[in-house]
Parts: sequence; C-alpha cells; structure tokens
Amino acid sequence: MITMEMLIDTLSKTYQSEIEEKQVLNKVSFHVNQGEWVNIIGPSGSGKTTLLKCVAGMMTADTGSNVRIGDLDVLRASEKEIREFRRNNIGFIFQEYELFPAYTAKQNVMLPEWPYKKEAKLRERSEALLRTLGLEERMEATPPNLSGGEKQRVAIARALLNDPSLLICDEPTGNLDQSSRDNVLRILKDLNGEGRTIFFVTHDYDVLPYGDRVFQLKSGVLKEIEKELVINH
Repeated sequence: MITMEMLIDTLSKTYQSEIEEKQVLNKVSFHVNQGEWVNIIGPSGSGKTTLLKCVAGMMTADTGSNVRIGDLDVLRASEKEIREFRRNNIGFIFQEYELFPAYTAKQNVMLPEWPYKKEAKLRERSEALLRTLGLEERMEATPPNLSGGEKQRVAIARALLNDPSLLICDEPTGNLDQSSRDNVLRILKDLNGEGRTIFFVTHDYDVLPYGDRVFQLKSGVLKEIEKELVINH
C-alpha cells in the first residue's frame, strides 16, 4: 500500500439548472492522515455523496477547489490518470452493493480487474478474500441468493481486490440489520488496523465509535465536531 493522505482545500460544488444555481459544497477544507478513519455525517441531501464523488474524481468541482489524494492532484489530473489511480489505490463500498445479479459472488469480486489481469490469478485472489470474509461456502451463489450482510461482504471483497490504501464508503451499512451492520463495521475496523485510510459517509450515529474523527456537513459547510459529544448525543 502507498501512503494515502487526503488534502481537501476550499472545495466547492455548484449545480446549475435552468431555474436556479445551488451551491451544494461551500469551500470545504479538511485533511485526513494515512491510516485514519474519518466519518462524514449529515442529513439526507446535505451533499455527502457529492463530497465523496468530488474527492474521488468522479465529479468535477468548481474552479478554485483543490483535492489531493496521495501524490495525485485529483482536479487537475487527466481522466486516464484518475481512472488508473482509482483502480490501483482506492476501493469503493456502496449502500446498494452494486453487484451483478447474474454473476456469482466470486465473479463479482473478480470483475473490476478482469480486463487487466490473468483469470487464474484473479480467481485465486478472489477466493482468498471471500474465505477471509467468511464466505467460503457462498462463492458460487448469485446475489439474489445472498443475504444483505453477505452481499456487503462480497462488495468488501471486491473493494479489496486491488489491495487499496484508501476505502471510500458511501452509506455501506444503510441497508443492513444491526447484526450484519456490526459485522461489516468490525471487518472495516480490522482493515483500518492494517493501515488503510477509511473515508466513511453515513447518517448512522452508531457507526461513529468505529472512527477516529467526525465531520458534519450541513448546508454545504463542513465542520469537525468532537466524536464523544456526538456519540453521547
């Protein structure tokens, strides 16, 4: 894994429609150290996912914004450079799992690297990840035959396929029951303990004890808040 610090400075994002101009992010600035788990909380529609997409280079930001992940200047790199950097260094975990229903769990894990690596190596890596996540008996099952917790563990295995330094998580526990949620959070905590940086967007306050720092996004403005105060709220 490479060193994966994140430096975001005066990040703004404005949506322009025929009727109005809406600023979703207003000069957001923060720094995430290598190996930190940072939680971003805020109400629905507050811009959490927009922030995540701008940070990951999946969405353009307003002029004057600055986003650096590791050695990559995200907002000034080419699309090819961004794609290559994401493929080699970042794992994504989503609320909706983003699994293909016609493929097995193992195939879903293999998919992101299928065009780039030999199938035998991919199969070996995918099977090892699924075993580590307790899915050795579910490798050949398709998503419609998996529980929510199993689907999310498959999604985590897929996110780990490239051995990423940074995990970007967009409400990954939002669709899970409490037991499955806690299991997924323990897995992520172990991965964080290996030195991976975790950038976690959530509306679930029960997630917050697992992280190091908490930021609140409200009306486009991001501010850091004391974790203990929010946990005991």
